[in-house]
Amino acid sequence: MAWSDRSLTLHHPSARPRLDALTGARGPAALMVFSQHAGESGLLPWIWSSALAVSFFFVLSGFVLAYAYGDQKALGWDFYRARWGRIWPATMVSTGLVLLLLPRDAYPPLALSDGGTGMVFLSVLLMLQSLIPIPDVYFAFNSVSWSISVEWCFYLLFPFVLWGLCRRIWATMVMVMAVGLMLTALAMALGWSGFDPAALASPSWHGLVYINPLTRLWEFAIGMLAGRLWLTTSLRSSVRRLLQQGLRQGRGWLAPWLEVLLIGACLVCAYWVLPQGIAWAVPAAAPLQLLLLQWTSALCLVVVVVVLAAESSVFSRQWMAQPLMLRLGELSFGVYLMHQPLMRWLSIQMRNDPTGLLATCPKTVVLMGVLVMTLLLAAVSHDWIEPPARRWFKGQSAQSR
Repeated sequence: MAWSDRSLTLHHPSARPRLDALTGARGPAALMVFSQHAGESGLLPWIWSSALAVSFFFVLSGFVLAYAYGDQKALGWDFYRARWGRIWPATMVSTGLVLLLLPRDAYPPLALSDGGTGMVFLSVLLMLQSLIPIPDVYFAFNSVSWSISVEWCFYLLFPFVLWGLCRRIWATMVMVMAVGLMLTALAMALGWSGFDPAALASPSWHGLVYINPLTRLWEFAIGMLAGRLWLTTSLRSSVRRLLQQGLRQGRGWLAPWLEVLLIGACLVCAYWVLPQGIAWAVPAAAPLQLLLLQWTSALCLVVVVVVLAAESSVFSRQWMAQPLMLRLGELSFGVYLMHQPLMRWLSIQMRNDPTGLLATCPKTVVLMGVLVMTLLLAAVSHDWIEPPARRWFKGQSAQSR
């Protein structure tokens, strides 16, 4: 989840134009994750992989951060406080929701000792669980928060990657790729298995290749590179001019549909590369194949981000910036974090009382109820919990100076 705060581009000192189309795009991506878990809970007749949405958030986060901070020579503690204040409160609220709603045997860690559980909880509090390639750790408590841990690690690395991109672009990108390849080679050399629900306390290559922030750093860095280049006026103007010239062939009313077609083609390519490619992976080389698929998918997704940022037609300039889309985009972080604890609680209630109201109610009604509850919790978190937390961290930052 890689959700960048919309206020990053609204109130940044450089007063750059808002990227409303990118804010609007976060809502559908979060709903894609929601739909996967709804399918796994039996509320939808299909299960769509949300790996593409997670990768999209990583790319988008890198782009928006580079767009907002790409011209700053140094980023100090204020940057880290701001980012921590953005993601930590809602993440802890969702963790508290898990502890409040679910019985102890309904969420990881499930196979570790009590002492190990305490250490896992500490890693979750610090948002560092993604660095430990053990499923009982990186999927602990609210399992979707693994990607928030990855985001936090991205934020820790952001000033250093930005410094490299400002000086030696290709050397920096090659270094990022080399780190990913080394970790993948390590996973293959150790002979670890993939994710296995029956071996939650054992290390897995899934934890090193799909979860580890250093392996996923390419997706964030390619977004950063695009955001950094977007700050170059000539490049930004060239991209917009190229898109507008192509869309102009649509004779006005057809232009937004051509833009939709371009974005859709990139998303289809990314979908068939990543989720479908994972299913086709050869077991012996699955870690390396997954790594290459993630990198290739990110290239497709960065095109989507750039096309939306260009705002070359009414689709990206107005349709994606409708108030409803913007509001959903603002709530996407909360939607991502809050939905799974609710779905797990619902599944437990239906299993324990198969003749009760929840189990006999039409699945469509139940699904809509879960969605409404998720949106309400996301709104409470976004409007009432996160703002004072951010103000507190900013106050601490001001006092420290």
